Amino acid sequence: ALFEECCHGFGTGVDVGEVMRGVMEQMRRHKVRVDGAYATSLVNLLCIESLAKVLDPTYNLLDNSERLLRAHAVLGPRVLKYAVALAEAPAAMLARAREAAEGLTAPAA
Repeated sequence: ALFEECCHGFGTGVDVGEVMRGVMEQMRRHKVRVDGAYATSLVNLLCIESLAKVLDPTYNLLDNSERLLRAHAVLGPRVLKYAVALAEAPAAMLARAREAAEGLTAPAA
């Protein structure tokens, strides 16, 4: 019933927080044992979703994750992990360059 009420797919304004809270409530109700890493991931997801709502009430975590989730489905986790690392590399290199530049301009102690 939860998914019939709340989940209608990408672009339909699914409230990820509401769905995850419902899933967690069902797990609690049925006394499902959950691995600590999985529980931590759920709590982190709820925190991210909540923070996104505070920063931009129109932001929808699921809708904005669609491309990444579809890429994962098509490419698989190994290829997607490599692609994400490649995409992040320029940002990491830029951050290291900024740190190096700041070190060059820092006053001598």
